[in-house]
Amino acid sequence: MEHRPVSNLAKIRFAIADDSEIQHFFIDAFAKRVGGFDLVFSALNGADLLDGLGQLECLPQLCILDLHMPVMDGIESARQLRERYPSIILFGCTASEDPGEIVCMLENGVRKVYAKKHAEQIFRDFRHQTGVYTPQ
Repeated sequence: MEHRPVSNLAKIRFAIADDSEIQHFFIDAFAKRVGGFDLVFSALNGADLLDGLGQLECLPQLCILDLHMPVMDGIESARQLRERYPSIILFGCTASEDPGEIVCMLENGVRKVYAKKHAEQIFRDFRHQTGVYTPQ
């Protein structure tokens, strides 16, 4: 199978829910470094993410969820995203090392949970899993 780069007009759209604004900056920087991704929405908790996605004309293909957030955590966010927007691929990104919490995220629709220090790998794995190779 031949993989062709996606043009700048066809960047993969993604959203973030994390209560750390600095984490938004880092994840967006990682996406830019990998290339071919466009941050279309960011929220400080899952409730704001769900509200914001409902206002977008075009849903993102990917959402990155923090585990621990106020108002609505990553587990409940994943569960509700699965119900409302099943086409969105979910990844978790957390500082938690609690295996029970990570399993709970996976059971609620998150494909894989990454340590925050390895967040850049999300974008490489997304390309690999979907077969979409974006410009580097």
